[in-house]
Amino acid sequence: MNIEKEVNHWLTHLSSDQWQLDDGVCNLTDNKGKHYCTFMLTQSRLVLMFILHQADRPNNPELHSDLLLLNNHSDMIGFASFSLASDDRTVVLSTSLPVEAIETNTLNNFWSQSNEARNIMFSVLTTEDQHK
Repeated sequence: MNIEKEVNHWLTHLSSDQWQLDDGVCNLTDNKGKHYCTFMLTQSRLVLMFILHQADRPNNPELHSDLLLLNNHSDMIGFASFSLASDDRTVVLSTSLPVEAIETNTLNNFWSQSNEARNIMFSVLTTEDQHK
């Protein structure tokens, strides 16, 4: 089975026939219509991108540089990395899985671990400002 078919089969099962890659991309929204995650299949990787919306971010002028510095500490953020979207304001947490590792069991684990990383990182970021 080719990789895109494998990912689409998994997405279909995960979402009760609601999600599919379209040109290698699938965008998910939460129940309020807010972007939650983008799946992007490239030739070498399946990438998940989680956006930290500006309204949810703490008011910290050094946040961008602090997050980008975390990328140098894989012991702290594991298999994820932070970046900025093209608007230079939107924070993106990305995780990726090599295409060689794509199969149903690894996709389930990857999705679970990616969501866990997202929830932990974004929880820390959004509560950080409340403690100052």
